[in-house]
Amino acid sequence: MSKQLDNLKKHRKQTKQEVDRLIQYWTGLTPFDHSNLIYESGLEFLEFMEGDTEGEYFKKLESKRSFWNWWTSKWFSRDVAFLRQKLDEYRHLKADYIQPYYREWHDLEYIKKKSPIEQSYYHFIALQEKI
Repeated sequence: MSKQLDNLKKHRKQTKQEVDRLIQYWTGLTPFDHSNLIYESGLEFLEFMEGDTEGEYFKKLESKRSFWNWWTSKWFSRDVAFLRQKLDEYRHLKADYIQPYYREWHDLEYIKKKSPIEQSYYHFIALQEKI
């Protein structure tokens, strides 16, 4: 069983690396810029959900590994959806032209309209033992 779990984790990591590589190739984002976009967007989402950056939950969650694991898993899902749903539409464009569409795809206003992320966030919070 442990070997199967190890293989699953290895496959998941390889898949994430491949998706990241494709996103960076098609958008022209460097690995640093891509990671920074994920981080900044996570902080923006957290601020939206908690109301400000000085609140108790914001301060605690911004440094919790579990929040960032949750956020990057949501980001990864949106990346996969972007590659599946939009890449064919934008494939003929250069990376400089694809990047704005990618950023819009992950923009907080777009996410709030197109996904149930707020409910997912509340479910995540409910699962936390102590914040």
